[in-house]
Amino acid sequence: MPKGILALDIATTTGYAFAEPGGVPEFKAFRAVPPVDAGGDGDVYVAFERWLNELIDRLDPAIVVFESPYLPRASAGRTVRSATGTVLYKTQPAQINMHTIRRLLVLCGIAEKVAAERRLICREEDTRTIQKTFTGYGGGKRVEKKAAVMRVCRLYGWNVTNDNEADALALLVSAEAILFPMVRRSTGTLFASTA
Repeated sequence: MPKGILALDIATTTGYAFAEPGGVPEFKAFRAVPPVDAGGDGDVYVAFERWLNELIDRLDPAIVVFESPYLPRASAGRTVRSATGTVLYKTQPAQINMHTIRRLLVLCGIAEKVAAERRLICREEDTRTIQKTFTGYGGGKRVEKKAAVMRVCRLYGWNVTNDNEADALALLVSAEAILFPMVRRSTGTLFASTA
């Protein structure tokens, strides 16, 4: 059987999941927090890269996959009116935090850099594909999607404690489905007999 897949749900708190295809996964979350007196994000990037190198040293994966960065679309907001012209509701413009976006993009770049330095296969997976593969549907609001992923993790028998771990496990299963389509998972109440 091939070496394992390391799945990363990258953010300031990064969830990771690791397993050989179809194997029992290891999962946890890591938070790259700068010292209180830090002058910028440099310490976050250094901590993340150090942690990722140590994790790869320990797990020895063949493949690293990470979720595409979530980039919110800017909108001007809109007003929805009834047929009679009455205002039903107004939406607010999407708030975009450029600092968060920059940090996320750099962290993804670091993951690609570390994988390239180690000559590991590195793949980026689309959020909707991951969601649809893992839960069976790709729509809904962010809170609903997170809850669905947590539910399916528990059906697999994985005692996740946060959505970072759950998202990493969803990515792991999605990557397995793409890279190793002949491998099937079969543990947890998700696969229990209904008879």
